[in-house]
Amino acid sequence: MKNLKISQKLIVSFGTILLISIILVVLSITALRSIGDKSHQMYQGPFTAATEGMSVAEKMYNVWGSLNAALVEEDLAKYEDQINACATEVVAGLNTLQEIAGSSGGSVQTLLNESSEAQALIGEILELMGQGKWDEARVILMGDFSKIFADSSAAAEAIYKEANVAAEDMNSSVTRTTNNAALFLLALLVLAVAIAVGIMIILIKGLTRPIYELEETAKAISIGKIENTITYESKDELGVLADSFRKTCEVLSSVIQDLSYLMSEMARGNFDIRTKAENFYIGDFQPILSAIREMNRNLSNTLLRINDASDQLLSSLKSVFQTMIMAVIVSMVIIFLFFGDLKASLIVGTSIPISILAALVGMWAAGFSLNMITLSALVLGVGMMVDNSIVVLESCFR
Repeated sequence: MKNLKISQKLIVSFGTILLISIILVVLSITALRSIGDKSHQMYQGPFTAATEGMSVAEKMYNVWGSLNAALVEEDLAKYEDQINACATEVVAGLNTLQEIAGSSGGSVQTLLNESSEAQALIGEILELMGQGKWDEARVILMGDFSKIFADSSAAAEAIYKEANVAAEDMNSSVTRTTNNAALFLLALLVLAVAIAVGIMIILIKGLTRPIYELEETAKAISIGKIENTITYESKDELGVLADSFRKTCEVLSSVIQDLSYLMSEMARGNFDIRTKAENFYIGDFQPILSAIREMNRNLSNTLLRINDASDQLLSSLKSVFQTMIMAVIVSMVIIFLFFGDLKASLIVGTSIPISILAALVGMWAAGFSLNMITLSALVLGVGMMVDNSIVVLESCFR
């Protein structure tokens, strides 16, 4: 699940929960239908048999009563329709009992047999009554028919008791089925909730952990900490984002390290350097590398010109010193030759360096630096100093 896209993870998670919900609904419907079928069997089986048995017994009692009345009054015509109607209802009840006899106890079959015999006796009694043989009919009615009627009543009572027992057994079975179904559905519901909670925990952890890690990395980058470790790896959107963050940190770190290297080398005066991470100067980083290279070239040219100027300055200094020494020596020799006085020569020789030293002190106080112009002025000053020294000494000797 780790390598799935976020949308696919959501589809799998909610699909699993939906599937579990559908299974719960299907099992609930199945359990309810099972309970309903058993309840239907209970009311369509024993209760129907008991009702029909009692109804058949009642109709047979009506037939027995009508036959007794006809025998007492010795008038068959008055009760014949009523007897036939009750007999027809008895036959209909017997047919209903015959349909459910296969699912009922032996009492139903007993009632069916007794009722069939009673139908035969009713026909015989009616035939005797029609022939006017009232005494023979009365004997059959009070004898065999009364016995069959008593047995039928006992069978109907037994059917009723059997129906109660069957109803209690059926009710116990329905109760057990209901309890088992409730426990099973409850266990399945707990399992479904546990699976749903587990899926949600996995999903939340799988989303929040990389987001938190990327958030911390972004905060670290915002405060200048480029070296970061991102451990999350996946093929989903967050995994792609984590790879982008890793690449960003790698590029920034390489660029910063390379810039530090280039700047430190240039600060040491080494301009013959090359970048070590040119592949990372892409996009908006490309102008930075171009600017560093341009700055390197400009600084190299500037330092080259400074070196040239320093060489010229050194040459000028050497020229000043040479001129000063030559001026001192030449002036002392000429004065000694013309005046023959060593003291005068020493005065002129010492006046030149003292004058240059005084000029340098004055330049320092005025804020002048040694450059081509000031050095040229010192050279000219040395010459003027020699001329003035000779003129002053000549005037003093005259």
